[in-house]
Amino acid sequence: SYTFINGCIICCSPEFGYSGCTYAVPGNIYATSLFQGQPIDISRIDYIFTKNATVVSSYVVFNDYPWVSDHSGVLTKIRLH
Repeated sequence: SYTFINGCIICCSPEFGYSGCTYAVPGNIYATSLFQGQPIDISRIDYIFTKNATVVSSYVVFNDYPWVSDHSGVLTKIRLH
């Protein structure tokens, strides 16, 4: 949803300022491997699968300090047909 509405192919990357990352954003203290103690690779995992719907908007609502989770909050509005 984020990729589609924001017109980026690789939204979770340095060239987009990591704005589309939704998991393990750089600096997130909760995004650490429990077994290795190393930071987890960043990624984008906000997939929505629907039929007969249009994405109206999609944006990350929180992904910085103060950290509450290793996941970022993503708000996507869709219109059902």
